[in-house]
Amino acid sequence: MANLVIDIGSLSVKAALADGGQLGKIFRYQGYKVADFISRIVSGGKVETCVVSSSGPADPNLIKVLKENCREVILPGDFAGLPVDFGEASASLPPDRKASIVAASFLFKGRDVMVFDLGSMISVDFVDGKGRYCGGAVSPGLRSRYKAIARYSSGLPALDTPDFFIERGMNISESIHSGVNSGIIFEIEGYLQKYPEYLCVFTGGDAFYFAGKMKRPIFAVCNLVLKGLALIACHFDFDETA
Repeated sequence: MANLVIDIGSLSVKAALADGGQLGKIFRYQGYKVADFISRIVSGGKVETCVVSSSGPADPNLIKVLKENCREVILPGDFAGLPVDFGEASASLPPDRKASIVAASFLFKGRDVMVFDLGSMISVDFVDGKGRYCGGAVSPGLRSRYKAIARYSSGLPALDTPDFFIERGMNISESIHSGVNSGIIFEIEGYLQKYPEYLCVFTGGDAFYFAGKMKRPIFAVCNLVLKGLALIACHFDFDETA
């Protein structure tokens, strides 16, 4: 039987059936009927282990669907004994960041890795070659910065992400695009310069947008969180059969 992995973010939901660490088709959903969305995915048959990452409290209707269709349900509070040593950060680190770090540590075994998740927020997390979490940071993401400018600055326009931007704007819109995009690029490049020994991995919705703007080679990995959740499912499966 396959495992089911679910990443419930603040704006959307992604799910996939996984065979070991390999992801199958990715299902995406935006809306409030998450239980119905997942019910359609699992309607074809029983699931071995389901691992859920959620940015908020789990929906009771979703939990009911999962318990009816999955042999075992692993919620964020159950993320213990993972293959990465999170130390004192384990209690407070969000489950999606834990999952992406587990995946990066697995994909780049023995390497010091720096993971940038570029979405509504930007997180950067460090894991060393021995599988030990070394801390991280969080700052506003690309669209969050645009929204903040429009909301908190009187008279400035609300803008969408451009396909390209001019580094030194000649009008207010160009200047906002330059400030927002250059600010994130300088932020990332600052980490790259300070930690040159770390292999750099980008994931998240804006990963490829910024990967093409970097001077240093970057690994851009799609669905790193789902990959990590699939590996966590394997970890729990192994523990039960050991």
